[in-house]
Amino acid sequence: MIPYDEIYKGRFIWNQQKNETNKQKHAVSFECASEVFNKPFAVEEYDSDNSEYEDRYKIIGYIDGLSHITVAFKLRDNLIRIFSARGSNPEEEEAYNENVRRHIGTR
Repeated sequence: MIPYDEIYKGRFIWNQQKNETNKQKHAVSFECASEVFNKPFAVEEYDSDNSEYEDRYKIIGYIDGLSHITVAFKLRDNLIRIFSARGSNPEEEEAYNENVRRHIGTR
């Protein structure tokens, strides 16, 4: 299979072969992962650990049915290029939950 890029909803781009691999490895499609960018309490962070050659970011959010999700991406030609999507680790979940508490308070 020859890898190719797919543009999704005019806002996102990814390598379709990488999307298939990500679905097998993490059970999350990039189509589903793109939803986190529309969530009101998502936390976006600069990914200094993976930005040696280019600026990379991650966004942590909550998607119904998947719980917390972390998406690695970069900006390219006014598009969001998604590299990976996976369940968030406990530290990432706490960053998201803290952002929610900051905005709506504790109950």
